[in-house]
Amino acid sequence: YLRDTNAKPPLYWINGKYPDGKEHHPVISLSYREVERYAAWAGKRLPTEFEWEKAARGQGLTRTLKRDESYTIEMQTIKYPFGNKFDSLLCNTKESKIGDTVSVYELAAKGASPYGVIGMCGNAAEWTSSWYAPYEGHFTKNPAFGKQYKVIRGGSFYDDKKTSTVYFRSYGGNPNLAEDR
Repeated sequence: YLRDTNAKPPLYWINGKYPDGKEHHPVISLSYREVERYAAWAGKRLPTEFEWEKAARGQGLTRTLKRDESYTIEMQTIKYPFGNKFDSLLCNTKESKIGDTVSVYELAAKGASPYGVIGMCGNAAEWTSSWYAPYEGHFTKNPAFGKQYKVIRGGSFYDDKKTSTVYFRSYGGNPNLAEDR
């Protein structure tokens, strides 16, 4: 990507290269526009906030076939992509006491979401394409709501377990996306 587009590498890279031993770590400290350009170059797009949450939570429904061949459907919500109980080995947050990103392969074995997506809890926060706005029917006022910031999900290694849940929302694009180029 960097060669094809002449984009600048992140500031923490050494001589324009990813630091040794971190080849399988997520790339961090990128602006929304940088991530958006990379996705377009790769022929992809950033997920919406709701797509991200579904990938992290799974369907949220358990369908059980009964003896009479009818089904029962139960709603199941989870706090983390791997279940309801926090595990610092599966979610790299402050509680892990590592203080840096880890290889995505370290989190992959047991920390995958119900859809098999890895890296959705801690380690590196993830941009979505959604504007930071209140949910429908939500009445809390927040001066950050509107078309100024984008939603960030998943938490990072410097966040705590609360901010790394599948439902916690953060936002970014400072000072605002109009100036984030």
